[in-house]
Amino acid sequence: MDQKWNYDLASLLRVHKPHYVNVTCKGSDNGFVAYQHAITSRFATHQIVWKRYGKPFPCPLTFPIRFCAFDENLCFGPHMTQADLPNIAYLHLYVIDSASVDEYRTSVRHNVSEWFAKVSSKSDVQWLIVVDSTRAKEKKNRAGLMEKLKHDFSKHTSRLVEVSESVEHGSFTGLVQAVQNALLTHLDILTGTWEASLNGSRGKYTDMNWNLSAYCSSTMEYARLYWSLGALEHAMTIYDELDLFLVDIINEMCDVEAGKEPRWVVSMRAAGLPFRSLYSSFEQPKLDCKKDHGLVAIRHFLVAQQILLSLYLYHSRHRSRGAAPSMRVDFAALVLRYAKHVLNTAMRQSRIALMNVSPACLACWSLVVSGEALHIAGLLADPSTVDGAAASVCAIQTQRFFSMLELADVLESGSSKTRDSLLEWLSVEDSSGVSEFLREMLQTPNSFAHQLSKAHDAATSTLLQWGRGRQAAHIGWKMAEWLRANGRDAGALPLELRFISSMLESGVKSQAVVDVMKRVVPFLKDDIDYDRLLAYRLFMAVHESDDEERKKIAEDLMAQISRMKPGEKINLTEPPGFPKNLIQASVGGFTPLVQIPNGRVSMDFLVTSSLPIPIDNFCLRVKLREVDEHVLSRRKQPVYDVQFSERDQICRVVTLHRHHYHSRRKSHSHSHSHSKSPVEPRHSEELLLTCPNQVIEPGQNEITVSALAKTRGCFILDRVQATLFDGALTVDIDDVVTRRFVTVFVQSTPNKLWIDDSKDLLAGVIQRVNVTIEAGSSVDCSKIDVRADITEGIEFMGTDGEWSSNISVDIPPLGVSARHTFELVLCLLMDAGLTASPAIRKAKISFEWLGRVWSVELPFIALLIMTSSTSLLENKTLFELEIARAVGHAEEWTVVLENATIEAIDPKAAEDVPNHLGKLINRDLGELIPNVVASLVWILPLSGELPISHKLSIDYRVKPTKETESQDERKDFIDRLYTYREAFDLHVPKVGYELCAQMLSQQPGAQLCRAGAACDLVISLRSLSSTPFVETLYIVLDADEKLWTLTERAKVLHVKESGLGQIAFSVMPCAAGFLPYPSISVYSCKTLGVPRLGENYTEGVDMLPGVPLLSFLRTAGKQIRVLAASQTDSEPAEQKRGLKHKLAVSSSFQSIVHLDLKGAPPIMSVYEWLFPLLRKMGAHGVLMEYEDMFPYSGDLARLAADNSIEIIPLVQTFGHMEFILKYPAYAELRENMTAVSHF
Repeated sequence: MDQKWNYDLASLLRVHKPHYVNVTCKGSDNGFVAYQHAITSRFATHQIVWKRYGKPFPCPLTFPIRFCAFDENLCFGPHMTQADLPNIAYLHLYVIDSASVDEYRTSVRHNVSEWFAKVSSKSDVQWLIVVDSTRAKEKKNRAGLMEKLKHDFSKHTSRLVEVSESVEHGSFTGLVQAVQNALLTHLDILTGTWEASLNGSRGKYTDMNWNLSAYCSSTMEYARLYWSLGALEHAMTIYDELDLFLVDIINEMCDVEAGKEPRWVVSMRAAGLPFRSLYSSFEQPKLDCKKDHGLVAIRHFLVAQQILLSLYLYHSRHRSRGAAPSMRVDFAALVLRYAKHVLNTAMRQSRIALMNVSPACLACWSLVVSGEALHIAGLLADPSTVDGAAASVCAIQTQRFFSMLELADVLESGSSKTRDSLLEWLSVEDSSGVSEFLREMLQTPNSFAHQLSKAHDAATSTLLQWGRGRQAAHIGWKMAEWLRANGRDAGALPLELRFISSMLESGVKSQAVVDVMKRVVPFLKDDIDYDRLLAYRLFMAVHESDDEERKKIAEDLMAQISRMKPGEKINLTEPPGFPKNLIQASVGGFTPLVQIPNGRVSMDFLVTSSLPIPIDNFCLRVKLREVDEHVLSRRKQPVYDVQFSERDQICRVVTLHRHHYHSRRKSHSHSHSHSKSPVEPRHSEELLLTCPNQVIEPGQNEITVSALAKTRGCFILDRVQATLFDGALTVDIDDVVTRRFVTVFVQSTPNKLWIDDSKDLLAGVIQRVNVTIEAGSSVDCSKIDVRADITEGIEFMGTDGEWSSNISVDIPPLGVSARHTFELVLCLLMDAGLTASPAIRKAKISFEWLGRVWSVELPFIALLIMTSSTSLLENKTLFELEIARAVGHAEEWTVVLENATIEAIDPKAAEDVPNHLGKLINRDLGELIPNVVASLVWILPLSGELPISHKLSIDYRVKPTKETESQDERKDFIDRLYTYREAFDLHVPKVGYELCAQMLSQQPGAQLCRAGAACDLVISLRSLSSTPFVETLYIVLDADEKLWTLTERAKVLHVKESGLGQIAFSVMPCAAGFLPYPSISVYSCKTLGVPRLGENYTEGVDMLPGVPLLSFLRTAGKQIRVLAASQTDSEPAEQKRGLKHKLAVSSSFQSIVHLDLKGAPPIMSVYEWLFPLLRKMGAHGVLMEYEDMFPYSGDLARLAADNSIEIIPLVQTFGHMEFILKYPAYAELRENMTAVSHF
């Protein structure tokens, strides 16, 4: 509307008239005016925390103090009414500025006593006596004056407040604190009294004499009190609670019988609605409680206070720190919500008997409130952009339009009395000017029509903006009705068409829609609105309730179609489209169909025509589509698919959901859908079932559709279409009734391929495997492509006898489920990784047949297991290659070596210079029979510190170990020359010494070693240096304790000038059999002090091992045969007697060495070199003196036994017995029982 509101946000923020905090002042005014200004300024700006009921109040308070003269009527007391509560004084002050006691006694005392009698007679009155001692200080009478005052007011000395000089003096702080305490104390009393009065009045609303206007006025004044003190949120809460209270009691009073309702209900019903804008209510200080107000008037004043308080709350938060950027939008939404609520409540309660307001007056009031609310919200933010108030804006704009329609009924009714009374009601002067604008609009028809159109356009655009199309269409229909009634047909038709489209889009199917179409169809033109007219007639022919009328509409429809040109199509894709139940289809008792390719698929449909006349040239088209993204996106329920599992070799019908489909397509390597090839992508297949053109009658018709299935797959119902009028009109049948899911499986058994399970294949020799295929359907002559990746190293023999990495195998024609087996000849060439260990390697080969690929892994083990090592022969480097045969069925073959070469590539030589060939020492290669290890030894042509590249080449043939007897076996044997190639780098470090070890028995005349008998390990050493010299080396032995007992682990060896040296170690084998030699290590010798050299021995304490030295052990890997220990008849008895008996028999005299270990016993390593030394010196036993817990057995006993030494423990017990024998109880144990012991 064009109403312009002449106020802005700043003027609204100045409208509120707060409750002032009155403080009376009496006594001397000299100089206290400055204190008044200071107190007023401080309490207006400083926020105070108010503790109520022992807890801090949620909102800080400010006090707008106003000083006034003392009046006894302003004192708080029982004579006060609710109307007087806002005006009473919070605090009463009496100011005394006497210069002396005499001046006080003569001029002030009488007056202050009279004032004190008035304020002290009321218990809840807050008062203070302010003493300005500035003049008394000047006369030096302050002490006497204060003493006199304290004497006169001895019971109230806490209410005496002294100030001096000015507000900058420290005494002013005490005055401020005293005033604050008095204000808060009065506020506690005031709010407690007021709340108790309101709570008591609230519960009496059912009493006959209860006054609604007085209660609402007092509640809103109570909210204004908190508003004036700065507690805006709490004031807003009080307003909202009052609003809810009004809703509850009005709803309750609606159910009370007439004549039994309280008197305030009757008064409210009789009260009218004075015209007043929101701005006028803003200026009104309070609701007059002495008058009876109607419900709308009370709500009008309440919403005005809520909106104005919202603006003040926005203003206070906007000035605070950390204000949100969206604050303007939030408070604009709050204003709109308050306006929407009051409009909806008033309109809803206008239909009850508690309101005496005419619809026209209520419509004008609605226009005023909604217009001002939109204007006030627009001062903060554009209402069309406030997302949080979409519902409020739409409701307000809609209500404005319907209010204009209500006023239109008043103008069109022709009743001048009603119009005159309305104009008289609007004759009240209003500061906003809205009453004059409404009077002018109602008196001018053209102006009213213009404003009504603007209200419709504003409401429509707002509703469409927030997605409320149906509401927009509804008010458009109402507007169209008004336009038709006023002869404005041109503007009505678009609104009516939009209304019909909205109903059709929402799925409304009723006679009311048909009636609307009947009103609109006469205004449509056949040449312009052909499609829309055709759609309307289709809809009416289906949904018209009168059968005769339906037939007439159907005949008009057929006549319209007959005027079409031949071949012209009817396109009704735009709204309103087709009626959804024009043609209905159902499938009864359907079971999933299973068909083979090129088989006919037929389905029976029950088609129901809703037209009242027969339809010629009808055709039903049923589209079945293979499962893909399109089908899944159109269906919410599960769909099915066929998957073939290679691992299980079976087909499964599985249920798919939309989110499963894409993941399944990505993981297609494990299972292939529809048994089709996953190699090439393909488009989705369709199956179209049709029927010949025929005539369908009104009602149900049985129709059969069929088609040939050309491709395999799982097809589900995708679309059902009906063509009418010789294909001129195509109708989609969306809701096909089916008891079971319509599914057609066109499938054949998938082709299969497998390799018969057999033993592990051998690498390095020709192998044969049987491949079996099974045809899922009839197959003509075909080929299978067999291939392997070049990196796999597999070769296949073709029909021409040539070897390659891929071949083709011819397959004869096969019937359904027919099998064919063919033999595949292949060979996996050996490489270094395969011959290093007997582990199984999986090699992959692929078979492609009829667009399908199978990948098969075959297990291989190497025919030959090869290990290599290097050694030295004088100044030459030897390369030894040990060749072992794989166990198992590899024993069926014998390997014949024909050639073995090793080449060294000199990095310094030119490219055209041939490589250096190594010299094969054992040229007689021979045959490698099973269970035998053969060795090939070369002398390498090059040596050096840096690694040198070598190439190893072995040519061999394979023949059966046993002679083949049958001619077929000899025919199947393929003689082929195999070649093994390997390239590697060799690095032979420089070795300083060559060692040779020999094991000799210590038994006289014994040639072999026996378990448990000591042996000598003789080590011979030769220096490989070109200039040998005399040196000392440290030789260390190490061996498995389960195989060898090393009596001597380390010795010092002296190398002579010739570079030769020899040393012997005593060792003892622990087990019989072929035992490996103990390992031998050579270290440089690190000397400590001056070594004491002997002929064959140097003490270990003088020598320590240094850095390890590289050496070449000539007998590395050599084993010695150890016999089992000899058993005789007398040996067990001798062993039982022990070593002591043996020593006694062998000699009458024995050498015993006494070891005194009382200081500290040595560790085990000392005995390991001490006992052999004692044995060589001829000792037979060792007397070891120590405590009884010493471990005489165990490792020490075994070490002594190895050296034929008897261990004799010597435990100190005699010294302890000497002490015990001193006691009389043990005197009998003394050597001399008569000896007397003295303590």
